[in-house]
Amino acid sequence: MKHLEETKNEIRTEILEVIKDNIDISLDNTVEEFIFDMFNADPYIIGTHHAKKWLTRKDVFNCLQILTDYENDLFGESYFDIGNPEEIVGRLALFTAEEILYGDIGLEYESIINEETIKLIKETP
Repeated sequence: MKHLEETKNEIRTEILEVIKDNIDISLDNTVEEFIFDMFNADPYIIGTHHAKKWLTRKDVFNCLQILTDYENDLFGESYFDIGNPEEIVGRLALFTAEEILYGDIGLEYESIINEETIKLIKETP
């Protein structure tokens, strides 16, 4: 069984790569619009079977703990449907993207994605 931090790091690495691979398409949009388009408008992982496999590879119990912690910090309680793997994966991806862009990199919701922002994101380890 993986440690919780190992699972968090694995998810962060994956989501950061998705951000780096797709940030160029959001030139002149806000960071908030990018996050919504990438991680909220459509499911991050489509299909229950694929979402279950993704959660299993990451350690499903660690994923549930991470998501519970995120939601408790944000809302004071958890709202996700434990029977919906796509929702769990989607929320993990969304919260992780927000943590990377707003927390780690220090961007603002209204920050406009420009060449400088893209360079900053792509250089993030």
